[in-house]
Amino acid sequence: MLWTLEQLCSLAKATIDNSIQIFLSSSITSNRLIHQNQFEIEINRTIDLFQKKTPKAFSQTLSLIRTVMHGNTLISLTSPNWNFIVAEKDQGRNATFLNIPSIYNNTESHTICSCATSQTCSMPAQLFNNDGTVNYTMKGFVLGCNQLETILLSSFFCLYSTACINEFRQAFYTLENGGPGFYDRPPNMAFDSWITRFNINDTIETLASEMFIESWIYNVSYERYFNSCASYSCTYTYYYRFDFFDLLTTFLSLFGGLSAGIRLIVPYLVKIIIKIRNHSRIPPIS
Repeated sequence: MLWTLEQLCSLAKATIDNSIQIFLSSSITSNRLIHQNQFEIEINRTIDLFQKKTPKAFSQTLSLIRTVMHGNTLISLTSPNWNFIVAEKDQGRNATFLNIPSIYNNTESHTICSCATSQTCSMPAQLFNNDGTVNYTMKGFVLGCNQLETILLSSFFCLYSTACINEFRQAFYTLENGGPGFYDRPPNMAFDSWITRFNINDTIETLASEMFIESWIYNVSYERYFNSCASYSCTYTYYYRFDFFDLLTTFLSLFGGLSAGIRLIVPYLVKIIIKIRNHSRIPPIS
């Protein structure tokens, strides 16, 4: 089980590293320099999309693996999800077996399920006495249809509880030795909710859906973006909305300037027209 959990963490880390490399190899393209506020908005939006897309893709991959394992009825060596029954046996050494799915009785949820029909079929992990009665039920741990389902459907609750560990060790010691005994107790352990965003009762499936990520740390630099663009020129546009008094003042100013210009230009225009008229007049024939 520890190997399965280790491989699950390694797969999540490899997926994150690969996604980050792809993300860092991408570039932003624009035909003009973006203002710093707009730049930060666009970058934060892109990073937020990346943070949501990466765990979702990992969850889809994990769901595909679980579906393939369940659909192909892969047999687990540690979880009794299928039982072998001899159907036929010839005189030689060959024999035919039938696979019959195990029926799990979940005493906590009061449900009965089969690994043949339900991928998430499980039952609490328990220690049994010699007569088949339940001696101890482990908190947070379940028995799934295979090793992967057992890991995903369990939680770390008992591992962060000193009382739970002591109860389990006492029950195990009693079964092995026929009575209670003394043993070295582990040091006090407590779940610190200040250093993690997850809950102590969260299943490993919940942690895996978030890729075991506590927080994302990133650095956005507008200065590096500005230097990478290496702009040679800069233009600035100022947008201003006129009100009624501004429009009236502008109109009167234009009208006054136009009137003064007409007073200066009209006399010259009249002289030019008269000259043109005199030159174009045909003298009378004597």
